[in-house]
Amino acid sequence: MADRTRSRTLLQVSPGYAYSYVNGKHVGTSVGGSGAGVIERCVDVTMKPPYTVDHPLTIEKYGCIGGPLRLQGNINGSFTRYDVQGYNPQNFSLAQYAPAETPVNWGYWRTKALANMNPNAPDVDVPLFLFELREFPKMLRDLGDVLRKKISPRSIPNGYLAYSFGWKPLVSDLLDLFNFADLMEKRKAYLRRLEHGGHVRRSLGTRTLRDSTVSGGHQVTFESQAIVRFDLRTHETVRAWYTANAKLLTPLPAASKLETLSRDLVLGLSVSPQTAWNALPWSWLIDYFANTGDLMQAARGGVAFKCTRMCVMATSEVSLSLSNCKPSNGNMSFTGGTLKRTIKRRAVYVNPRPQLTWTPILSGHQMSIIGALITARALKRP
Repeated sequence: MADRTRSRTLLQVSPGYAYSYVNGKHVGTSVGGSGAGVIERCVDVTMKPPYTVDHPLTIEKYGCIGGPLRLQGNINGSFTRYDVQGYNPQNFSLAQYAPAETPVNWGYWRTKALANMNPNAPDVDVPLFLFELREFPKMLRDLGDVLRKKISPRSIPNGYLAYSFGWKPLVSDLLDLFNFADLMEKRKAYLRRLEHGGHVRRSLGTRTLRDSTVSGGHQVTFESQAIVRFDLRTHETVRAWYTANAKLLTPLPAASKLETLSRDLVLGLSVSPQTAWNALPWSWLIDYFANTGDLMQAARGGVAFKCTRMCVMATSEVSLSLSNCKPSNGNMSFTGGTLKRTIKRRAVYVNPRPQLTWTPILSGHQMSIIGALITARALKRP
């Protein structure tokens, strides 16, 4: 096999113009950007038939998706008037200015995949469920205070924390218990599939890495004068999934005992360090910054199995987009105004192993929980 890189230009951008006038006399012309507007690139390997060898892959598309930023209108400066005719600033027209993506933390996603496919991972961790029921009387008391409209400033952040750590997981576990029969059948089918070597394909979810808007965050200048301002939004997500081959290292028991084994696995009735970890105070906060929980779930024992190959795929999308055109003095309209980079990657592993690593970034929900916790603590002080 040999490495190969290919690229092509999907959009060629032609320049627009902005003409400067002083006392009605043409004094200058600003020329917009020209060149490659959208580029697609592929990095893979060549191989001989039957093309069955797993290999890393990168497919990237970046540039002014939807067309370059084009400005149309008139601007009246202190001494100069600008007649703008399809002018396109090069930093929002050419592919080379597309935003860079956050590097993919492959150790995090590989460990998450191993945790996801572990046949010993419970659907409902009953020991942990029973341990957390000690908080149920307090949850009911706080709910009663809300229903009686006995609300203090601390009730708002405390209510959000109670929902996130109390009511939401409680209701989720109860719903899973109602579907216990279906979960049992799925677990037995999964074990049978792995007994002789099975293929697994599952999603690992989507995370938002960046999402912010800056008012007046981008400006267009003519002759060193900022004559147009835009609100600038930055948005980035990463979506991951995996395929893997795995096989049980020991044969399954007889059908009668398989029923009991599946029940114990679904309900988490076997002793596991993961249950003890999740029961520890503040372990959830550590899991926000490191993948300790995934690492423990990936290593959770019981039914011995081995993953022989794994392909982890990740699609990163990052964009800069403009809105709310604000000319300094005049009338202006625009089209386009979005720079975007989309990268699809595949990483290949033979006999993959879990790895302790940092999590990519805090999600919006996690940041809300930390904010609610800080607020509740602050309001508690005299």
